Amino acid sequence: MSADMPDDPYDIPTSAAFRTALSMAHEEAEQFGHTFIGTEHLFLGLLRCDRALAGILDAHGVTRERFLDTMRTIYAEPMPVSDEMQLTGRARTAIAECYKAAQAMGVGMVGTAHLMLGVLVEPTGVVAGVFAAYGVERQTVADDVVATLEG
Repeated sequence: MSADMPDDPYDIPTSAAFRTALSMAHEEAEQFGHTFIGTEHLFLGLLRCDRALAGILDAHGVTRERFLDTMRTIYAEPMPVSDEMQLTGRARTAIAECYKAAQAMGVGMVGTAHLMLGVLVEPTGVVAGVFAAYGVERQTVADDVVATLEG
């Protein structure tokens, strides 16, 4: 991480909606019986708490329900839940990237749209794989998210 990026991603100045998305991501992981929070859980948390982002994704054919169906196929077998749920490396990278996106836009507080940008930048996570399977270009969605921020 850069010198400006805190070692703990939870130390980044964030909006209340961002913190709600992280909390919902934790809930999503628990519902799947996962011991980790990955980009897929961050994505689902974002779709639950930010209607504007959900609308952007819906316009690209990516609904929460469709994504959940795909996740149920990927994770057919539940895993034991741990009291020590951790962010995956990819989720940590996505959070680092959202911080960079906010900085590049001259924003001192990271919001849900920045977190979505961080999730979309991650090239190898579940979200990237699902988007590829759906034929959805992550960059096109990211451009729409940025346009919403700038609009």
